[in-house]
Amino acid sequence: MMEAGEQRKISLILSALPFVVSIVSLFAALFLFHDVPIYLALLAGWFTALIIAVAHKWKLPSLLLASYAGMRNTFIVVTILLLIGGVIAVWMASGTVAGLIVYGMGLVVPQFLVVIAFLLTFGMSMLLGTSIGTLSTMGIALAGLAHVVGIPSGLIGGALISGAMVGDRTSPLSGTLHLLAATANIKSDETFRHIVRSAVPVFLICLVLYTWLGYQAVDSGVSVDGSEREIAGLQSVFHLPWVVLIPPLLVLLLAGLRVPIRTNLILGILLGGRIGILCSGAITG
Repeated sequence: MMEAGEQRKISLILSALPFVVSIVSLFAALFLFHDVPIYLALLAGWFTALIIAVAHKWKLPSLLLASYAGMRNTFIVVTILLLIGGVIAVWMASGTVAGLIVYGMGLVVPQFLVVIAFLLTFGMSMLLGTSIGTLSTMGIALAGLAHVVGIPSGLIGGALISGAMVGDRTSPLSGTLHLLAATANIKSDETFRHIVRSAVPVFLICLVLYTWLGYQAVDSGVSVDGSEREIAGLQSVFHLPWVVLIPPLLVLLLAGLRVPIRTNLILGILLGGRIGILCSGAITG
């Protein structure tokens, strides 16, 4: 990649400059120039690193080849993220996400709503492989229910975000997991074992903490009429037999059997679509 004797030592300040440029560019794209795509901010950091390397006697063709080799290892992650988007869309249209919410809310007891919110978002995030998708579906419903029974918004928000994040980081479908494995050039199964090992203490601490805080936050006489309204609203839109839960169960089973992630997600999309056509007709039009 470089010729012996031509390389010069790069100072710490210059080495950190591409990272600083990337961070500043990302903040500018997010908060100042909303029309600027985020990938241009990342390209700014890469281009800065390229200029520094060329100035220190690295050959441009070798740098471009190395950049391509690095990107090629992450192509699988792009495919997985696209498939996860398809899974969320099809499961929402077919009633699978609504079914997870409805059957999950059947477990709700006001005094334990906070810890149940943590567990439900943890489970859905692990199934979907995305914390954002979980918070934008089940998270909204649970936050509304918590408001009905008088739980502080900060407490229920912490439980929802914690559950979604822990579930995402420990999901075999997570794009972050496969990106980490591809970047480090190791098997995703090995990465998953290490992540789960470090996540178990976090999960147990959150479980105990949200059980105690949630129980203290709700009076014993509070009812859950709000959950009945949420369930009735979903059932008025979707037909929700138990079979709508088959796609997430299949995805978890295949993940446990180490079926390749892309095959697993494709089967989840196909089965969810088929169930949607048979049960609700939501995506036939």
